Amino acid sequence: MDNISLKELQRSILSLMEQNGQITIVEISKILNINTSSVQRNIEFLKDVEILSREGGRFGGKWIINKKINTSVVFNNRLISHHPYRPE
Repeated sequence: MDNISLKELQRSILSLMEQNGQITIVEISKILNINTSSVQRNIEFLKDVEILSREGGRFGGKWIINKKINTSVVFNNRLISHHPYRPE
Protein backbone atom coordinates (compact mmCIF):
# COMPACT_ATOMS: atom_id res chain seq x y z
CA MET A 1 0.00 0.00 0.00
CA ASP A 2 2.98 2.34 0.35
CA ASN A 3 3.36 2.79 -3.42
CA ILE A 4 -0.12 4.09 -4.09
CA SER A 5 -0.27 6.71 -6.78
CA LEU A 6 -2.83 9.32 -5.83
CA LYS A 7 -4.72 11.37 -8.35
CA GLU A 8 -4.51 15.14 -8.22
CA LEU A 9 -8.11 15.29 -6.98
CA GLN A 10 -7.41 12.84 -4.14
CA ARG A 11 -4.39 14.85 -3.05
CA SER A 12 -6.50 18.01 -3.15
CA ILE A 13 -9.13 16.41 -0.94
CA LEU A 14 -6.45 15.30 1.54
CA SER A 15 -4.94 18.76 1.53
CA LEU A 16 -8.28 20.36 2.39
CA MET A 17 -8.82 17.78 5.14
CA GLU A 18 -5.34 18.47 6.50
CA GLN A 19 -6.19 22.17 6.74
CA ASN A 20 -9.60 21.51 8.31
CA GLY A 21 -10.25 18.06 9.78
CA GLN A 22 -13.94 18.85 10.15
CA ILE A 23 -14.53 19.91 6.53
CA THR A 24 -17.66 18.43 4.98
CA ILE A 25 -18.11 16.70 1.64
CA VAL A 26 -20.33 19.57 0.52
CA GLU A 27 -17.65 22.12 1.43
CA ILE A 28 -15.00 20.13 -0.44
CA SER A 29 -17.23 19.89 -3.51
CA LYS A 30 -17.80 23.66 -3.50
CA ILE A 31 -14.11 24.51 -3.06
CA LEU A 32 -12.98 22.12 -5.79
CA ASN A 33 -16.00 22.78 -8.00
CA ILE A 34 -16.92 19.10 -8.36
CA ASN A 35 -20.04 17.15 -7.43
CA THR A 36 -20.45 15.54 -4.03
CA SER A 37 -20.61 12.01 -5.47
CA SER A 38 -17.12 12.49 -6.92
CA VAL A 39 -15.85 13.63 -3.52
CA GLN A 40 -17.51 10.65 -1.81
CA ARG A 41 -16.11 8.16 -4.34
CA ASN A 42 -12.58 9.48 -3.82
CA ILE A 43 -12.97 9.49 -0.04
CA GLU A 44 -14.06 5.84 -0.19
CA PHE A 45 -10.94 5.00 -2.19
CA LEU A 46 -8.72 6.81 0.33
CA LYS A 47 -10.41 4.88 3.15
CA ASP A 48 -10.04 1.56 1.30
CA VAL A 49 -6.27 2.04 0.95
CA GLU A 50 -6.09 3.13 4.61
CA ILE A 51 -4.81 6.64 3.93
CA LEU A 52 -7.90 8.25 5.41
CA SER A 53 -10.27 7.43 8.25
CA ARG A 54 -13.03 9.16 10.12
CA GLU A 55 -13.05 9.66 13.88
CA GLY A 56 -16.46 10.27 15.38
CA GLY A 57 -19.80 10.59 13.70
CA ARG A 58 -21.19 12.59 10.85
CA PHE A 59 -21.69 15.59 13.12
CA GLY A 60 -18.73 16.64 15.23
CA GLY A 61 -16.38 14.02 13.77
CA LYS A 62 -13.12 14.68 12.01
CA TRP A 63 -11.01 13.27 9.20
CA ILE A 64 -7.76 11.52 10.12
CA ILE A 65 -4.94 11.21 7.57
CA ASN A 66 -3.19 7.97 8.51
CA LYS A 67 -0.07 8.08 6.34
CA LYS A 68 2.52 10.66 5.44
CA ILE A 69 1.41 11.93 2.04
CA ASN A 70 2.73 14.89 0.13
CA THR A 71 -0.44 16.90 -0.42
CA SER A 72 1.27 19.67 -2.37
CA VAL A 73 -0.94 20.14 -5.36
CA VAL A 74 -2.16 22.71 -7.77
CA PHE A 75 -5.82 22.17 -8.60
CA ASN A 76 -7.56 24.29 -11.22
CA ASN A 77 -4.44 26.49 -11.42
CA ARG A 78 -4.58 27.22 -7.68
CA LEU A 79 -2.07 26.08 -5.04
CA ILE A 80 -4.06 24.14 -2.45
CA SER A 81 -1.16 23.35 -0.10
CA HIS A 82 2.59 23.62 -0.25
CA HIS A 83 3.86 21.28 2.44
CA PRO A 84 3.71 17.55 3.19
CA TYR A 85 1.47 16.20 5.90
CA ARG A 86 3.43 15.03 8.90
CA PRO A 87 1.51 12.89 11.42
CA GLU A 88 2.14 13.77 15.04
